[in-house]
Amino acid sequence: MNVPGNPPQRTTEQRIRALEAATASLPRVAYSGSKSGISATSGPTTIVGAPDRGHYLVIVSARVITAGAVGTLAASIAWTDDSQAETRTLFTGFSITAKGETSASALIYVAPSAALTWTVTFTGAVGSPVVNADIFFVRIT
Repeated sequence: MNVPGNPPQRTTEQRIRALEAATASLPRVAYSGSKSGISATSGPTTIVGAPDRGHYLVIVSARVITAGAVGTLAASIAWTDDSQAETRTLFTGFSITAKGETSASALIYVAPSAALTWTVTFTGAVGSPVVNADIFFVRIT
């Protein structure tokens, strides 16, 4: 029911369309990947073979599910920009001796000439640690 002085009630479909229109220009996750239950170095793993050109916010997180006796964890990405192949370590030295979580991010520029890949590296791991890791590429431009 419409009340004088108040905007008319909208249907659910109208609300959804209005929300879609209002958020259309916000950055979106373009590519993502997960590695579950890993206990040794994993990668490089291809996220996408030919990414769209542009700037991306890369977010990687890792969670120690089962702690090891000693060791550390690192995560890195590889891509190609307009001039050359690039790599970046997003985090390194994260202890896997207790349950916990870490994350890191980077802003990168990507050309569509080569795959986006990521690697999770265990160093000195002893005692059967288990890790879950996720990566997201959020398209900025």
